Amino acid sequence: MISSTVTDIQLRVQTALSSCHIHNLRCLTVRLEGDQVFLTGRVDTFYQKQMAQEIVRSVSEEVEVCNSIEVQLDD
Repeated sequence: MISSTVTDIQLRVQTALSSCHIHNLRCLTVRLEGDQVFLTGRVDTFYQKQMAQEIVRSVSEEVEVCNSIEVQLDD
């Protein structure tokens, strides 16, 4: 059974990212394992990658953020 704390953290993180004005952040994948939140997906800039991490950190201070977001650099 999933604890209400885990469910609450997952909901807070997904809500924060889905309401962000940066569209790419709304499309990221969030996975919660134990006391870690894993972020994956693709964004256009390192700024967006950092923004995603800081948004997640601001709503889930009790977990560690593992930022595995890829930055799609234009060639």
